[in-house]
Amino acid sequence: LEYLIKFNNRVVSHDELKLNIWEDSFEATDSALKNLLNKLRKKVGKESILNISGVGFRIQF
Repeated sequence: LEYLIKFNNRVVSHDELKLNIWEDSFEATDSALKNLLNKLRKKVGKESILNISGVGFRIQF
């Protein structure tokens, strides 16, 4: 969430998120990212984290 907020003025790619969230590349799977984003959406609201299909994610305040 912190990384999305830091770069709230642009779309953050899937790979960029994985590289900057997890230090251990073993944990940085698409499934792990999807699970994390689903948990964050439950906490901050579904409308707050936008999925830009084929590009990445963007946070919306």
